[in-house]
Amino acid sequence: RLGVNFTDWLPHNLQARILLHGSLAVSAGGQKIANRKPCAFLGEIALLYDCERTASVIAGDEVCSVLTLRAEHFQRMLDKVPKLREQVEVEQRCRIIYTALVFARMLDKEVDTEESSKDLCAAVARCVTVRAFRADEVLQGAGLPGAFYWLYQGTLSCTLSRRGVGQPKVSTASFKPGGYAGGISMLLGGGSTEEVVATSSGLLLEAKGEQFFELLGCLPRLACEL
Repeated sequence: RLGVNFTDWLPHNLQARILLHGSLAVSAGGQKIANRKPCAFLGEIALLYDCERTASVIAGDEVCSVLTLRAEHFQRMLDKVPKLREQVEVEQRCRIIYTALVFARMLDKEVDTEESSKDLCAAVARCVTVRAFRADEVLQGAGLPGAFYWLYQGTLSCTLSRRGVGQPKVSTASFKPGGYAGGISMLLGGGSTEEVVATSSGLLLEAKGEQFFELLGCLPRLACEL
């Protein structure tokens, strides 16, 4: 029914649903991100990446109906239908990227919809991988080859150090969804000056090596900010 929160019906990593009738409003980080129409998947990001639910889903019509799939049936469907897994993974990666761009204020969701931004999101999707992480996981150690981390869900702590053995740590910062870490080390090269540690479980976009510079080519604003 109108206003019902479907998220409460989607246990973590247990079920996915396919919208058959009606419309659903998707919110993340306290912001309405998009509307879903029939044949849209719900809850599949948590199943694909073994993470917590990433969004709230609210019924937007008087009557909505969905098809429920248990996790094992969802995975079996992806395995049996040719190219469906690739299609679903690309689509969800683009949705994650769109939300990350909104969180980082690189897109205005009132003007830049998922549909109008799909080419940009597809280009960014070719430059990044989606990675789930757990609380207290060390994503990047100082002195090791660097990577760029763009946070979609959860929180991170980043400690910046001066180059050189025995040099003191300079500063520590915390990041919430939309924030990013590792860019300074990627630009400087020669090993990371940043130690990145997860302070909760979550999901992020990761770019390594040439991927990072391709990403900057897709997002000039990100290059300027870094």
